[in-house]
Amino acid sequence: MPIQSPDPDVFFLSGPAVTSTANIDLTVSAGGDSHPVLLGLRLVTPDAARLRVGLEWLPISRARREGGDTVDLCLRLSGGQGLGAAGSVLAVDFPITSDAHADPDFATIGAASVQVSGAVALRGIELGFAQDGALAFALPVALRPVSHMASAFRFKPNGQAGLTLLLHLQAFDGEAIIRIGRVFAGLDYDPYRFNPYFERIAHHQGRPVFANGEEVKAEFIQAARAASRTSRFGGMQAFIRPFIVQRMGDPPFPMLVGTPNSISWYAIEPTHGIEEYHRDGIIRPGERVLDCGAHAGQMSALFGLVGGSDVVAIDPFPQNTLQIEAQARLNNLPGLKALRAGVGEASAKLSLSILGQETSASTGLVDDLIDVDIVPLDDFISMRPDMIKLDVEGAEVGALRGAQRLLRECCPRLFCELHTQMIGNFGHTPADFFAAI
Repeated sequence: MPIQSPDPDVFFLSGPAVTSTANIDLTVSAGGDSHPVLLGLRLVTPDAARLRVGLEWLPISRARREGGDTVDLCLRLSGGQGLGAAGSVLAVDFPITSDAHADPDFATIGAASVQVSGAVALRGIELGFAQDGALAFALPVALRPVSHMASAFRFKPNGQAGLTLLLHLQAFDGEAIIRIGRVFAGLDYDPYRFNPYFERIAHHQGRPVFANGEEVKAEFIQAARAASRTSRFGGMQAFIRPFIVQRMGDPPFPMLVGTPNSISWYAIEPTHGIEEYHRDGIIRPGERVLDCGAHAGQMSALFGLVGGSDVVAIDPFPQNTLQIEAQARLNNLPGLKALRAGVGEASAKLSLSILGQETSASTGLVDDLIDVDIVPLDDFISMRPDMIKLDVEGAEVGALRGAQRLLRECCPRLFCELHTQMIGNFGHTPADFFAAI
């Protein structure tokens, strides 16, 4: 009989049932009033090795169930001496009903947390999304005492879909204990319920309240739906139903998260980690900033809060400029303006890849391309910026060559990220970068 989650945005569950491949010796036990779900275990190894897996469903409290948590399980792995040095993967598959979470404009969010103890059996973890029986996308995550991972994927309607944890194994002695919890698949993800690091903040300090948060989210949803009618948004650059997190640091500030890519950057760790801009005097009160390659606006918001003056956040992609506009409203920063454009040596128009989010890349899909204005930074000389932050995915040389007058007359401080792996795509070298400065 199907088990219905109390939260309609979490798994449509059917179970309890577990399937496994022939090279897994599986034992299953249940505990307490747990809510087991349908899942599959697959061991993929080049060594024809076998693995003993004890699966135990762990009890979930009524409070956690009422909060939407649906699964907590423990895997006890043994017999790992026969595994090779690399290439062995234990996949934990959670089938989901994709049409139950279908939205024409927004991706399905998936999340899970993993805690590892006992023998050192894992080399790494990935969170993957399966479509029609094949893994469509996987996101690697660094191993931590508790590793939380969250991302999103736009499933095709009415297809077979799933969420998959890929546990990369290495040879080990003894028993490895892997606890999996906070498993989520749905449209409305709440990090303060499903991410243990945000949940801890809510428990000890109280859940943050964002004064105009619902209004800002509603505005973003409306704008995202309008954008989705004209262009193709998929992969890590799809839209998600937005949520807001408090970025903890000096200073703390709220931030809207509206794409899978932004989840990875801003909703896994609560701390924003960019205090050095403030602490080391890179941005100072009263200063004007050009933020080139502003992404979702985290740094732009910080520059506006610390500088208290004008910030022009430049980014060519609509997903990012919509998020930047949301950060300005959330943080009451009327001086923070989003400009959807790229920066380069001279004024021009280019067709850029939405999915690649690189000015030199294209997927070859017509509906993946958008027209973008390229502007030289010399156009902003009347602003007389005090600082320029440059993070433009390999286009740094062109951006600096288009800022020669501004650099001479305004002498702004430069904070640049040099993409040495991408700069060659534009026909440049690191030597050209320093020559442009």
